Amino acid sequence: MWKIHFEIAHAVRYADASIDTFMKRASREPWFANTIFVFTGDHGKIIGKPDGLTPTSQNHIPIFFYGKGIEAKKDSSLMTQIDIMPTILGMLGIECPNYSGLGTNQMDMAKDTAIYTVNNYFIARTADDAYYLDIETNTGTIFEINKDYTLAYPVSGNRPEFDQLIKKHIQALYSYWKY
Repeated sequence: MWKIHFEIAHAVRYADASIDTFMKRASREPWFANTIFVFTGDHGKIIGKPDGLTPTSQNHIPIFFYGKGIEAKKDSSLMTQIDIMPTILGMLGIECPNYSGLGTNQMDMAKDTAIYTVNNYFIARTADDAYYLDIETNTGTIFEINKDYTLAYPVSGNRPEFDQLIKKHIQALYSYWKY
């Protein structure tokens, strides 16, 4: 077990050093003051034992924007990668149509739901719940999310307002996905 933690620690130190070197070099360039830097990943690291159909820790990734005039703040609202482009456009003062196919400008309107696909599932996340829709069987399961972002046991019973919201989002994504 210690070997895994040791390897992760080395990977994190290497990533930190690489970003530090890049930013120091970039800061000497004439374009630096007019650049927005976006730091994110495409997936996280599975922490501990997988907690369900697909590990939530693998899809819980940080993102930060850095550049001249960007106010430092911490925001824990849900965001997906399709929200990056409209968020950057918003930072630049450029209007972006507000519809789910292009994402959401997170500086203007934080989302309460994130929709994404993993393996054979469409997943709809809120801060408290995760709805997994199996693409092959068209069956869904709702899980509560623990404070450490792992899945709790499946929720029993229906949550009509949640189901209605999530199904609308998933149908839009599924319609797009089929084509």
